[in-house]
Amino acid sequence: MKGINGDRLAVIRPLDTEAVRSDLKAVYDRGIRSLAVVLMHAYAWPDHELAIGRLARDMGFTQVSLSSRVMPRVKLVARGDTTMVDAYLNPHIRTYLDNFKCGFKDKLVHTGLLFMQSDGGLAGAEGFTGSRP
Repeated sequence: MKGINGDRLAVIRPLDTEAVRSDLKAVYDRGIRSLAVVLMHAYAWPDHELAIGRLARDMGFTQVSLSSRVMPRVKLVARGDTTMVDAYLNPHIRTYLDNFKCGFKDKLVHTGLLFMQSDGGLAGAEGFTGSRP
């Protein structure tokens, strides 16, 4: 099969969704609601990450960061680090933005609210995430 980047790939072992569900349940039962999913070749073939993400959302995880979406690059460690930061920060950013908007009369519904990123660029409030530079 061909990956989304054109690489030729072979799935050696299909995703064991029951094992993943069991592992996710153990994490969920510990009270954890934010999840970073980082699979080695997801930059080229994200199907397994996407399936795990669907399982996690169906189970009630409120933040699911997939490395294939957050940073679709070959480098596993950098992709993993960025995805973990995204999973950790996004719930805090959403809480902050919700509280900030509540301080205004119309909750800034029809306002182009922008926030500065660490690189000096601007991002819309709805698209501002923990993985932005």
